Amino acid sequence: MNHRHRAALAVAVAAGALGFGCAAALQNYEKVSLGMTPEQVRTVAGKPHRKFRMESAGQGTILPTPAGTSETWFYKTGLIQFHDGKVVAKGEKLE
Repeated sequence: MNHRHRAALAVAVAAGALGFGCAAALQNYEKVSLGMTPEQVRTVAGKPHRKFRMESAGQGTILPTPAGTSETWFYKTGLIQFHDGKVVAKGEKLE
C-alpha cells in the first residue's frame, strides 16, 4: 500500500470514527464483549453506520491490527473491530 492509499484510508477511518454525517449510535456498548461474532454484535449493538475491511501484514500499519484481514464497524458513538470473525477491540467516543 503506497502513501496515497494509506493517507486516504487514514482519512476514511478518522471520518468514520468521528461520526461524520448521519450515523447510527452504538447501542448497549457495555454489552459488547471481546470474542463476540458479528451476528451477536448486530443483535446487541444494532446496525453499524459504516464498515471497513483492512488487510494487514501486522507490522507498520496505520492502526494496530493483527496480520490478516480485519473488519471495523463504525457507529456515531463508537467502533468495534473484528478479526477472524470475533470482536478483538471496541472503542467508545469520549466527550
